[in-house]
Amino acid sequence: MIVRNITVLLRMIFDIRSYRLLKRIHSMYKNDPLYSLKKIIVSSLNTVKNDKINYFNNDYIVTSFLPPLFSNAFISVLEAVRESENKFTQQAHAKRCGPISFFLSITDRCNYNCIHCSAKNRAGNNELTTDEWLQTIKNIQDIKTAIIGFTGGEALMRDDLTRMIRSVHDDSITILYTNGRLLSYEKAVELKSAGLYAVGVSFDSFNENEHNAIRNNQSGFSDAVCALQNASRAGLYTIAQLVLLRNRIDKKFVYEYMKFVKKLGVHEVRILEPIKAGHLLNENDDFFLTKDDRKRLINIQKYINNIPGMPKLTTFAHTESFEQFGCGAGTQHSYITSEGELLPCDFVPLSFGNVKRKPLSRLWREMNDTMGNPKDGCFAFTIQNDLQKNKSLQFPLPEEISKEICAAHKKEEFPKFYRILR
Repeated sequence: MIVRNITVLLRMIFDIRSYRLLKRIHSMYKNDPLYSLKKIIVSSLNTVKNDKINYFNNDYIVTSFLPPLFSNAFISVLEAVRESENKFTQQAHAKRCGPISFFLSITDRCNYNCIHCSAKNRAGNNELTTDEWLQTIKNIQDIKTAIIGFTGGEALMRDDLTRMIRSVHDDSITILYTNGRLLSYEKAVELKSAGLYAVGVSFDSFNENEHNAIRNNQSGFSDAVCALQNASRAGLYTIAQLVLLRNRIDKKFVYEYMKFVKKLGVHEVRILEPIKAGHLLNENDDFFLTKDDRKRLINIQKYINNIPGMPKLTTFAHTESFEQFGCGAGTQHSYITSEGELLPCDFVPLSFGNVKRKPLSRLWREMNDTMGNPKDGCFAFTIQNDLQKNKSLQFPLPEEISKEICAAHKKEEFPKFYRILR
């Protein structure tokens, strides 16, 4: 347990909204024979085991992979099941009517050329129009998606981004993912006024030359620093996103990084790992993290989150581990390309159809049924041999091949979060 969480948990216990939420959860699930309040409490404690709970805008962020605790979007997470009866059982078996989060690549255009870009080599010649994206966003909210992320390419290169964000009602929260170059203070204020909740800025090193080299842009460092400051100053939940290379899995480096971004007003740091996709699809295996590397990362997360005054540190290594939620590609998380192709994840180039040609709810359920349970380990790595066999084809791979690949990797086991509920 993170020591700092004890104080926050005590505050939550005496917050009347906690009782109202528990009462609502109990009312929602009480007729389900699998349900017990003890399971809810145990699973919640497991979730915060190595995570720091942030208090922001009069609400609690247990993990940024979930919406704030007392938001309407959090209720969307609880209600996103297929049938009206036995909702708890459906949650425990990961049978949802929609994912917790949907990321939308609203454009493949970008003003950078990053060495680890996962979106490289996508065609992106026929971007969805404004009206098509607005309809898609409505459809996403209709299946009770709690978090809608706008990404790219560089999402700020679309001049209709503000309109898209404004179209999202409060059953979902919105997050913008950006390299920061176009995020002025005025733009940040505009987006917050439209309803944007959070901004994630790519920031790979507190060393200017190192960051610029990774981003292949000489102004990359200053762009990112200014963007983080602008987002925080505008009142947005501000996340610095760090793609951590193997040679940087070091407690001292992460500590110095955390100290640096704290001065910029950052609330949270997310550590991602390089994924074998896009620019890195044919990279040597030695470039990518091992199981031991991920264990070291989780230990660093625990160390940092126990330091008073530091921003919250989140690692995919921890969140996607089998001791937490597992890899949620196609189950807890999904992705739509700039042309409308539905993929399980940003890093999994397997199409399950186009949202312009089939109803999103139908496409997503077909994908969810094919994917099965949340996985042990990043699914993008699991399917590497399958992708190599089909590398002569254009990515994302067509629907028939995608279904065949995913069906071949179905597993019966569940990550710990689901095992506790069951």
